[in-house]
Amino acid sequence: VFFEDTGIIFEGNDTAELILPHKNFLPYILAAAAILLILFLAWRKKNLTAPSEKFSTQEKIIFPKPVENPENLPAADKQTPKTFCYSGKLMIYVIKNPSNEEIPPREFNLFRLNVTQINLNEILKNCGIEEKFFGSENIIVSSADKGILITNKSNCTILKRNNLIANNRQVEMYCDDAISIITEDENFELTLIYKSLKPVL
Repeated sequence: VFFEDTGIIFEGNDTAELILPHKNFLPYILAAAAILLILFLAWRKKNLTAPSEKFSTQEKIIFPKPVENPENLPAADKQTPKTFCYSGKLMIYVIKNPSNEEIPPREFNLFRLNVTQINLNEILKNCGIEEKFFGSENIIVSSADKGILITNKSNCTILKRNNLIANNRQVEMYCDDAISIITEDENFELTLIYKSLKPVL
């Protein structure tokens, strides 16, 4: 028997076990794995750097322009607070007072005012109610769009439709709106009703 590829010649009738040499493929496998690893790392690096390059070339960060101090702006650029003219009148009903004297309803015309705000104490005195209403000087009435604004800076209880207007809170009043005001000692109580009307020229 001739094995030309292996260079072995076998003669005779006996049987024998022939072990052929094996080729070593490990270097080829390692080389292929290294190539694949290099290609994978190159592809991964490209995908990671692509978004940042795109952002830097196509997108720009725009920072807002700093706002100048209003005091440094020219007079034409300054925004003046919006003000409204008074209109209508306040109807005043004294429900309870310390002297228990009956005080008829009073009214106070608002459209004739030439001030930006007025406190409740001044209104009561203007209407002839001299009895002291504690805290009324800290209840401020100012103009609002189509109505008036009541600011409570007192310890009095002010209610509008059972909603409490606490200290340092405001409430708007429009036509036929009513609020109840009670002093802290509960000895004085009155109701204010706002009526809208046009001034007579």
